Amino acid sequence: MKTIESTLSNPQASAGKPSFKRLRFGVSALVLAIGGLGMAQPVAAAVFNPFINITGKVEFDSLGTPTLPTNATQNGELIRVVGGATTTTSLINDQIVGDDPLSGSLSDIGDGFGIKLHAEGGSKDEPSFMSSLFGDLALSIKNSSAVDTFLVSLKFDFSHLVAAPETKTIKGNGDFAQSIVQLHKKDNSELLFSKLISDTVFGNEARPASAPDQNTASGYGGKLVDSGSRLLTFILHPGELLELGDDSPELTLFGGADPGAFFLADTSAFLSVAEVTRQTTNTVPEPETLLLMAIGLLSFGLSKRRASTC
Repeated sequence: MKTIESTLSNPQASAGKPSFKRLRFGVSALVLAIGGLGMAQPVAAAVFNPFINITGKVEFDSLGTPTLPTNATQNGELIRVVGGATTTTSLINDQIVGDDPLSGSLSDIGDGFGIKLHAEGGSKDEPSFMSSLFGDLALSIKNSSAVDTFLVSLKFDFSHLVAAPETKTIKGNGDFAQSIVQLHKKDNSELLFSKLISDTVFGNEARPASAPDQNTASGYGGKLVDSGSRLLTFILHPGELLELGDDSPELTLFGGADPGAFFLADTSAFLSVAEVTRQTTNTVPEPETLLLMAIGLLSFGLSKRRASTC
């Protein structure tokens, strides 16, 4: 199997200077401001070749369950698009409403699976904290043709943002927010990695998808953002199986803050089918075609026999 990766758009992670105050009261405006960074949703559907079988699932933490945050809120959404129809599962703090995992078989161009995670916290008098919040995604693609090779392209849209007060903490535990977006094959080979940390004690870290081996951030706290769209193209030979998703969660959020401060983390990703194209001319008939030909020849032979006996 051959893999061809193409970045459609993937701007380098940026560090901004937020205008909100140290308390969480400025967070809501920031959440509204990042609404445009949400996942791209499929707009047109067309059934792809039935010899390509694509199944998948998304879930909140495949190894455990979300825990209730302290002086903070967290929420999330699992998204499945099958045949152009969307189904969702919601997370509100530690309560899940809907199927988890959310699984299914894809049939149309634009079908796919997505995850959204969001957390924010802050208290005037007490620290705020959340345990790590995870989102897991897995996809399996099988070429069930006995003779044909197919090109299969997947589109991975992602965006994430972290924020904490833009200051260096001298006393206390400090304030931080962390987000990770990643995608691997089942064999652990990396397809995309992006990491953001806004930290008032140890300093910021930004490893954007365009340069995952470089820390492009500086300073302490503030806002960090990375978003983009990665086109992943695979060549699947007859009978070949491709699996995406390994033991690491595809999305991770984590954060905490001292009294009088805040943290914010927001992330989303959507993996969809962009193209399925047969690459070879079918010179050897598929088993189904051979069966139809045999039935046709048998019928023709019987009709001739009946004609000769009349």
